[in-house]
Amino acid sequence: MAKTINRELLAAFTSEVKSYLPLVRRSFQSLNEDPSRLEVLEDAHRLVHSIKGAASMLGLSALGHMAFLEEEAIEEIACGQLPWSIPAAEVVERVLALVETYLDTFNAGMLREAPLLAEAVTVLRRLRGQPESGDEGEIALLLGDDGDPVLEAASAEPAAAP
Repeated sequence: MAKTINRELLAAFTSEVKSYLPLVRRSFQSLNEDPSRLEVLEDAHRLVHSIKGAASMLGLSALGHMAFLEEEAIEEIACGQLPWSIPAAEVVERVLALVETYLDTFNAGMLREAPLLAEAVTVLRRLRGQPESGDEGEIALLLGDDGDPVLEAASAEPAAAP
């Protein structure tokens, strides 16, 4: 059964997350300018971790999974398991763009989680040199069978005061 999300709550969440994205991108840009300064990823990691937690609390599990995958990649780069390179920069930026697309399409009432999560899984698995043969299983595991979340129906009456 799909989870229903309150429109006002989603708008506030979207606004907060969108305020994080330029800061995360700034960390990536700083690393592009000086790849030896891996400490610039601390803020990016913290912000993506916050996105993951808030998405999970709202029941946006696919978005939470995308943020978790991004967080893992940032950790792997920060500790040297994955080298910072043009492909790495492109992948972490792509996953960040998928997070943004998720929010935009959900707010527009046109969210389809599966293709967004599938792309995030695929690009990150390729970055790590993992084979295509495991993609489908990982995507299915992360998607579950709840279906895409939906926005609550618009109400003609104003919301009651708490």
